[in-house]
Amino acid sequence: ATLHTVDVHSKNNGEYGITIPAGFKGGAKRFEKEENMFPLMCSLHPWMLAFGNILPHPYFFVSEGQGRYLINDLPPGTYEIATWHEKLGQQIKTVTIAPEQQVVVVDFQYQVR
Repeated sequence: ATLHTVDVHSKNNGEYGITIPAGFKGGAKRFEKEENMFPLMCSLHPWMLAFGNILPHPYFFVSEGQGRYLINDLPPGTYEIATWHEKLGQQIKTVTIAPEQQVVVVDFQYQVR
């Protein structure tokens, strides 16, 4: 029920802005190139901020309030798992999932600055 202007700050897919009028019922923008953690902001409401990821796979999760996450249906193999925090940065760990494994626990810890 409110007017918004979304400013997309993508390096790989271009920067642009779009106005979303009150009562807008939907639409889509297709991003063609992979990119991690680019900001989207509303220039009318400066407290509104989001980050987008364009990934070549469906394996991701936004952590819960206490930092827990679960990535389902990951096939056996060796992967790099990355976490990202807006102010504390990124961490990457390597994990191997064997064919018979149902659950693999990978913990990350961030130091509050």
